[in-house]
Amino acid sequence: MVEKYKLRLAVGVTVLLITIWLVFARRVWDWVGQTLLACSVALIVWTAVLRKKEPARLLEFFLKSLIVSYMVTSVFWFVMLGVTSPWYYAFLNQNLLMNILIFTVLPLALLPVAISVLVYGIFRIRLKAWEFLLSSWYVVTFVVFTAYQLWWSLVIRPNLPDFYYSSIAGAIALSIGLVILAFIIAGVLTIIYAVLLTPESEPPP
Repeated sequence: MVEKYKLRLAVGVTVLLITIWLVFARRVWDWVGQTLLACSVALIVWTAVLRKKEPARLLEFFLKSLIVSYMVTSVFWFVMLGVTSPWYYAFLNQNLLMNILIFTVLPLALLPVAISVLVYGIFRIRLKAWEFLLSSWYVVTFVVFTAYQLWWSLVIRPNLPDFYYSSIAGAIALSIGLVILAFIIAGVLTIIYAVLLTPESEPPP
């Protein structure tokens, strides 16, 4: 048990350090960097929270995971911000700080928690259908946006002219479409989850 704990923690920290290096080197960010960050933090959360063998209640696991994830994500975010944009701290006041902690850090911190809840629900306890749907929808949304960003960067962006017009309405419509697509995918995954975990009825005696 101790060796598995050390191995998972080492892998999580390694992925986290690689993500930090990629962000600092300006190789990735936005959805790609956030997804890598979430995966590493999720592994750290899973390792830190679940050291005991007996399963914890879902609410207890969620709260512990959220605390660990929020702390790690906050430290990572502000260290990254201090290295890549040190001038930003000159404009950092109490209102702006609260906006960052609520509207930027919290959504990022919830992603590792959603991943951890999915893994916990599959391997430790059985999640209800709506719990699985909400968690998977949150995770799949990030995956869909990451896939779209990669496709845009590799296929579309090189073929665009230097100056091109992108409307705010078009960006909003695209975001809504990707969120709906993520909901459809999460719905399909939820149906598969419910079917696979439905106990087979015993034959009559």
